[in-house]
Amino acid sequence: MVNPPDPRFLKRHPRVHQVMKRVNRARWQLLLAARGRSHGGTTISLDPMAIRHALETGALRSLQVEGPLRNHVGTVRSGAWDRSVSLLDQEWLIESTEQHLRSGVAWVDTPAWEHAHQAVRDGQPCFGVTHPDEISTIFEGLDELAASITRDGYRTQAELGTGRTWDEVRIGIDRNGRLLFLNGVHRLAVAR
Repeated sequence: MVNPPDPRFLKRHPRVHQVMKRVNRARWQLLLAARGRSHGGTTISLDPMAIRHALETGALRSLQVEGPLRNHVGTVRSGAWDRSVSLLDQEWLIESTEQHLRSGVAWVDTPAWEHAHQAVRDGQPCFGVTHPDEISTIFEGLDELAASITRDGYRTQAELGTGRTWDEVRIGIDRNGRLLFLNGVHRLAVAR
Protein backbone atom coordinates (compact mmCIF):
# COMPACT_ATOMS: atom_id res chain seq x y z
CA MET A 1 0.00 0.00 0.00
CA VAL A 2 1.26 3.48 -0.87
CA ASN A 3 1.61 5.97 1.96
CA PRO A 4 -0.51 9.11 1.52
CA PRO A 5 1.32 12.37 0.86
CA ASP A 6 2.16 14.70 3.72
CA PRO A 7 -0.84 16.98 4.49
CA ARG A 8 1.46 20.01 4.24
CA PHE A 9 2.24 19.04 0.64
CA LEU A 10 -1.47 18.80 -0.13
CA LYS A 11 -2.12 22.26 1.33
CA ARG A 12 0.57 23.73 -0.92
CA HIS A 13 -0.76 21.85 -3.98
CA PRO A 14 -4.59 22.01 -3.90
CA ARG A 15 -4.97 20.62 -7.43
CA VAL A 16 -3.06 17.48 -6.46
CA HIS A 17 -5.30 17.21 -3.41
CA GLN A 18 -8.44 17.44 -5.55
CA VAL A 19 -7.18 14.75 -7.95
CA MET A 20 -6.29 12.48 -5.04
CA LYS A 21 -9.77 12.94 -3.54
CA ARG A 22 -11.38 11.93 -6.87
CA VAL A 23 -9.06 8.92 -7.22
CA ASN A 24 -9.81 7.80 -3.65
CA ARG A 25 -13.55 8.23 -4.17
CA ALA A 26 -13.41 6.08 -7.32
CA ARG A 27 -11.23 3.52 -5.53
CA TRP A 28 -13.75 3.19 -2.67
CA GLN A 29 -16.69 2.93 -5.05
CA LEU A 30 -14.99 0.04 -6.85
CA LEU A 31 -14.02 -1.64 -3.58
CA LEU A 32 -17.55 -1.38 -2.16
CA ALA A 33 -19.04 -2.69 -5.39
CA ALA A 34 -16.69 -5.69 -5.26
CA ARG A 35 -17.53 -6.33 -1.61
CA GLY A 36 -21.20 -6.03 -2.44
CA ARG A 37 -20.93 -8.72 -5.10
CA SER A 38 -18.97 -11.04 -2.84
CA HIS A 39 -21.34 -10.59 0.12
CA GLY A 40 -24.63 -10.58 -1.79
CA GLY A 41 -24.99 -6.78 -1.52
CA THR A 42 -23.83 -4.28 1.04
CA THR A 43 -27.07 -2.32 1.36
CA ILE A 44 -29.93 -3.90 3.23
CA SER A 45 -33.34 -2.47 4.03
CA LEU A 46 -34.70 -2.69 7.54
CA ASP A 47 -37.05 -0.89 9.87
CA PRO A 48 -35.14 2.03 11.42
CA MET A 49 -36.96 1.34 14.69
CA ALA A 50 -35.19 -2.07 14.78
CA ILE A 51 -31.90 -0.23 15.40
CA ARG A 52 -32.13 0.21 19.16
CA HIS A 53 -28.48 0.06 20.19
CA ALA A 54 -25.33 1.92 19.27
CA LEU A 55 -21.70 1.00 19.52
CA GLU A 56 -20.02 2.86 22.38
CA THR A 57 -17.69 5.67 21.32
CA GLY A 58 -14.58 3.87 22.58
CA ALA A 59 -15.40 0.70 20.67
CA LEU A 60 -16.18 2.74 17.55
CA ARG A 61 -12.83 4.53 17.83
CA SER A 62 -11.03 1.19 18.13
CA LEU A 63 -12.55 0.18 14.78
CA GLN A 64 -11.54 3.50 13.26
CA VAL A 65 -7.91 2.92 14.28
CA GLU A 66 -7.83 0.44 11.40
CA GLY A 67 -9.12 3.16 9.05
CA PRO A 68 -12.37 4.91 8.18
CA LEU A 69 -15.63 3.06 8.81
CA ARG A 70 -16.02 2.50 5.08
CA ASN A 71 -13.06 0.08 5.37
CA HIS A 72 -15.27 -2.22 7.43
CA VAL A 73 -18.25 -2.46 5.06
CA GLY A 74 -19.05 -6.07 4.27
CA THR A 75 -16.37 -7.46 6.58
CA VAL A 76 -16.37 -9.72 9.61
CA ARG A 77 -14.28 -8.47 12.53
CA SER A 78 -12.95 -10.53 15.42
CA GLY A 79 -12.36 -9.26 18.91
CA ALA A 80 -14.54 -7.64 21.55
CA TRP A 81 -15.55 -4.57 19.50
CA ASP A 82 -19.25 -5.47 19.85
CA ARG A 83 -19.40 -6.06 23.60
CA SER A 84 -19.89 -2.46 24.68
CA VAL A 85 -23.25 -1.02 23.62
CA SER A 86 -25.59 1.75 24.73
CA LEU A 87 -29.26 2.31 24.06
CA LEU A 88 -29.69 4.36 20.91
CA ASP A 89 -32.92 5.97 22.18
CA GLN A 90 -30.85 7.94 24.69
CA GLU A 91 -28.98 9.83 21.99
CA TRP A 92 -29.71 13.56 22.15
CA LEU A 93 -30.17 14.12 18.42
CA ILE A 94 -32.59 11.24 17.90
CA GLU A 95 -34.72 12.31 20.88
CA SER A 96 -34.73 15.93 19.70
CA THR A 97 -35.57 15.00 16.12
CA GLU A 98 -38.49 12.92 17.34
CA GLN A 99 -39.72 15.79 19.53
CA HIS A 100 -39.45 18.22 16.63
CA LEU A 101 -40.93 16.08 13.85
CA ARG A 102 -43.62 14.19 15.78
CA SER A 103 -44.67 16.75 18.37
CA GLY A 104 -43.83 20.04 16.65
CA VAL A 105 -41.41 21.19 19.36
CA ALA A 106 -39.26 24.04 18.02
CA TRP A 107 -35.61 23.10 17.57
CA VAL A 108 -34.57 25.82 20.04
CA ASP A 109 -36.60 24.00 22.73
CA THR A 110 -34.92 20.61 22.20
CA PRO A 111 -31.88 19.10 23.91
CA ALA A 112 -30.09 19.07 20.54
CA TRP A 113 -30.13 22.87 20.33
CA GLU A 114 -28.52 23.18 23.76
CA HIS A 115 -26.06 20.35 23.01
CA ALA A 116 -24.92 22.07 19.80
CA HIS A 117 -24.49 25.43 21.57
CA GLN A 118 -22.59 23.82 24.44
CA ALA A 119 -20.24 22.00 22.06
CA VAL A 120 -19.48 25.21 20.15
CA ARG A 121 -18.97 27.14 23.42
CA ASP A 122 -16.50 24.44 24.47
CA GLY A 123 -14.60 24.90 21.21
CA GLN A 124 -15.77 21.59 19.71
CA PRO A 125 -17.30 21.58 16.22
CA CYS A 126 -20.82 20.20 16.11
CA PHE A 127 -21.61 18.59 12.73
CA GLY A 128 -19.02 20.84 11.12
CA VAL A 129 -20.31 24.06 12.72
CA THR A 130 -17.88 26.08 14.85
CA HIS A 131 -19.71 29.38 15.41
CA PRO A 132 -22.98 29.90 17.36
CA ASP A 133 -24.51 31.87 14.47
CA GLU A 134 -24.14 28.82 12.21
CA ILE A 135 -25.96 26.35 14.50
CA SER A 136 -29.35 27.01 12.93
CA THR A 137 -27.97 25.62 9.64
CA ILE A 138 -27.70 22.17 11.28
CA PHE A 139 -31.39 22.15 12.06
CA GLU A 140 -32.43 23.73 8.75
CA GLY A 141 -30.57 20.86 7.08
CA LEU A 142 -32.44 18.33 9.22
CA ASP A 143 -35.76 19.94 8.24
CA GLU A 144 -34.75 19.75 4.55
CA LEU A 145 -33.73 16.11 4.99
CA ALA A 146 -37.04 15.31 6.70
CA ALA A 147 -38.98 17.00 3.88
CA SER A 148 -36.98 15.06 1.27
CA ILE A 149 -37.52 11.70 3.01
CA THR A 150 -41.22 12.48 3.49
CA ARG A 151 -41.60 13.45 -0.17
CA ASP A 152 -39.33 10.86 -1.85
CA GLY A 153 -38.74 8.18 0.78
CA TYR A 154 -35.30 7.19 2.02
CA ARG A 155 -32.91 7.25 -0.94
CA THR A 156 -29.41 5.82 -1.00
CA GLN A 157 -26.37 7.94 -1.77
CA ALA A 158 -26.22 6.26 -5.19
CA GLU A 159 -29.83 7.26 -5.86
CA LEU A 160 -29.08 10.81 -4.73
CA GLY A 161 -26.05 10.93 -7.04
CA THR A 162 -23.71 12.23 -4.32
CA GLY A 163 -20.80 10.02 -5.35
CA ARG A 164 -20.42 9.02 -1.69
CA THR A 165 -21.72 5.47 -1.81
CA TRP A 166 -19.97 4.64 1.47
CA ASP A 167 -21.85 7.39 3.35
CA GLU A 168 -25.03 5.50 4.27
CA VAL A 169 -26.58 4.79 7.62
CA ARG A 170 -24.09 2.21 8.79
CA ILE A 171 -24.77 -0.60 11.22
CA GLY A 172 -22.84 -3.49 12.66
CA ILE A 173 -24.25 -6.82 13.67
CA ASP A 174 -22.94 -8.17 16.95
CA ARG A 175 -22.20 -11.80 17.78
CA ASN A 176 -25.83 -12.27 18.93
CA GLY A 177 -27.41 -10.77 15.81
CA ARG A 178 -28.27 -7.43 17.43
CA LEU A 179 -28.10 -4.36 15.15
CA LEU A 180 -25.62 -1.72 16.36
CA PHE A 181 -25.73 1.82 14.98
CA LEU A 182 -22.35 3.07 13.75
CA ASN A 183 -22.80 6.10 11.49
CA GLY A 184 -25.39 8.32 9.74
CA VAL A 185 -27.25 9.74 12.72
CA HIS A 186 -29.03 12.53 10.80
CA ARG A 187 -30.62 10.18 8.30
CA LEU A 188 -31.40 7.56 10.94
CA ALA A 189 -32.99 10.14 13.26
CA VAL A 190 -35.27 11.43 10.50
CA ALA A 191 -36.09 7.91 9.26
CA ARG A 192 -37.06 6.84 12.78
